[in-house]
Amino acid sequence: MDNLKGFLIECLGRFLLCSTPGYRSYEYELLTLQLNKRRNETFVKTLYWILNCPWIDKDRHYFELLTLNALHFLCPDFLPDQEWLDALQRKILKD
Repeated sequence: MDNLKGFLIECLGRFLLCSTPGYRSYEYELLTLQLNKRRNETFVKTLYWILNCPWIDKDRHYFELLTLNALHFLCPDFLPDQEWLDALQRKILKD
């Protein structure tokens, strides 16, 4: 696939699979804060592109898998409550 959907499935999907070992812990708090900030930014931008890609019914499983993997591997502060969802919506709409 030579379009956004193909890029998301191939490149982003593989990147998320490479993220399975988790994140390395650093002794410097500043570095840890920077990594968390970058992960949050990456998560919001990833979710933005996943949600704005035109998915058809036969590709719905790719959409769901990419969304869940992004949530699991990129979002260190995931709390499944309404406040978290509202904050995420504001971040996505801001970008």
